[in-house]
Formats: sequence, C-alpha cells, structure tokens
Amino acid sequence: MDVTAIFDSCSCSQRELATRSQLAKAGLGPAALHAALKAEDLSRVRRRVYARRPLEPCGEHLLSGGRLDPAYLRQAQAVLLELGPKAALRARSAAVLWCLDMLAEPDLFEVQVPTTQTRVARADVDARRTSEPVQVVNGLRVTGLVGTLRGCAQERPLNEAVAVVDSALRRRLVRPRGLTQGGALGRAIALADPAAGSVLESALRVLLAEAGLPAPRSQHVIRDGRSFIARVDFCWPEHGLIVETDGRRWHDPEDVRTFDRRRANACAQRGWRLLRFTWAEVLHDPAYVIASVRAALTATAAA
Repeated sequence: MDVTAIFDSCSCSQRELATRSQLAKAGLGPAALHAALKAEDLSRVRRRVYARRPLEPCGEHLLSGGRLDPAYLRQAQAVLLELGPKAALRARSAAVLWCLDMLAEPDLFEVQVPTTQTRVARADVDARRTSEPVQVVNGLRVTGLVGTLRGCAQERPLNEAVAVVDSALRRRLVRPRGLTQGGALGRAIALADPAAGSVLESALRVLLAEAGLPAPRSQHVIRDGRSFIARVDFCWPEHGLIVETDGRRWHDPEDVRTFDRRRANACAQRGWRLLRFTWAEVLHDPAYVIASVRAALTATAAA
C-alpha cells in the first residue's frame, strides 16, 4: 500500500492535511494508519487530523504587510478539519483571513460551530455556537465580512473593534453605508474613520472620544500657502495643535525618525504645537495622553 500516494490524494487541497475519515475512505484503514504513524510516515497534528510533517509555530505577526502567515493558515486548516465541515473561523481569526489590521491578534483560534454541535472544547480554540453566514477566503471557511466585524465588536474592547472596522473601510472591503448596524458594531461604526492610517490612530481616536475631547481632523494636510508641509494624524486647526502617533513598526528606523523630526520642525516653525504619543502610552498610559491633549486644548482656549 502506497501510504504517501493515498495521503497526498486526500490532502492536496487542504494544506497537506487530512482527516482519519478521509484517509479511511481513500483506503487507509485504522491498521494501516497506525502502521504509518509508527513508521513516522505520517504525524498526528490534531485529534483525527494527520500530516506528513508537523505543524510549524506561527510567526511573530499573523498578518504583516498584507501577507498572511503560512503557518497560521495551516494550523487554522487543521482546527477546522478537526471540528468538522461546518466549522468556520470567526471574529479575530476570521479578521486575519480577511487581512484586517488589529490592535491585538488572536492567541486562540476563534471558531464558529453549528448550534447543534457538542464536544468542541479545546485548549487553543474558542468555539462558539453561532450562525453567521460563511464564505471561503484563502481556502478556509470564515464568517462573512460583516459577521466578522460584528464578532470582533461583540467580543473585544471598543478600541480594538474600531481598529478592525477602520481597516475594512481603509481597504475598501466595505463602504460606510454598508455597515448600518446596531449594538456593539453600531458603536464601533459610529467612531470609525476610513481615513485612519493605522490601528494606533484608531485607538487614539477612540481614547479621545471616550474622554469627551473635541473631535480632531484626521490625516489633515498642513500647507504654507500652496506648499505642502505635512500630512498629520490628528489636528485641531482652531487650536493650532497637532497630535501624532509613533507606531511600533513604522517609526523605529532611523531614517523614518529623521523624517518625522524634520516634519515636526517644519510645522513648529509655522506656529503649530505638536504632541507625540507612542504605542505604549496610548494603550497602557491613557490618562497621561488624555491629560496632555486636554491641557494643550485648554491652554489655547485660555489664551
């Protein structure tokens, strides 16, 4: 019996993975499967799911530069095979497949299973019995885009939900008028802005709104006459105040820091005041961020 040929015939469209039932239907019965495992021709990667090579660990980022981590796709494929043909990725796990930027990527596989399915508890799986419509994206079953956004909004903090909605709008996967929703998703949509340039900008905008501060203009262009000076993350023109976010990825290289400094100097020379906040400050020291912006706005009003 050619175990390799049988396995390949079952796994060719499933990222080199196959279930016990698929192998049995192809002619690899329990005894032959046991022998293949003992000979290390096959490996058991999840319950009733097998591969010719072990699953690799996921990378540092599941989504980077619009590219999906292949190891995550393969692990997600194995999870769905284990949970059955009607299982689908949902919430943040589905957002990964939709290539949506997130403040916090999932550390578990978030999965939708039928309401009638039992015995779905797994250490690395958050399975919920929901019934969102399903699509196939990158070869995997996932909840539709609106259902994915709704799952993120219902299960995650508001700043994370807004970041995901902003990403969907920024990538033009959906138009604002196509997102008329109530509940948690409606709250996220109300704060969404397709002009947002990053998830950190989304988080800061939510922070400012929840603090009751005046809404800024986002991605505002600063000019000197007809000359372009800068495009800034947030701006209150009537207060002469600019607020910029220093994201973890985009503001670390020295050449980028030099560009940022020179741009800030150009704005300052034209009378603008500038505040900058890091990822750590926005997410872990929000009181400092709010107090700084409020003080800057109040100082202008008092003047």
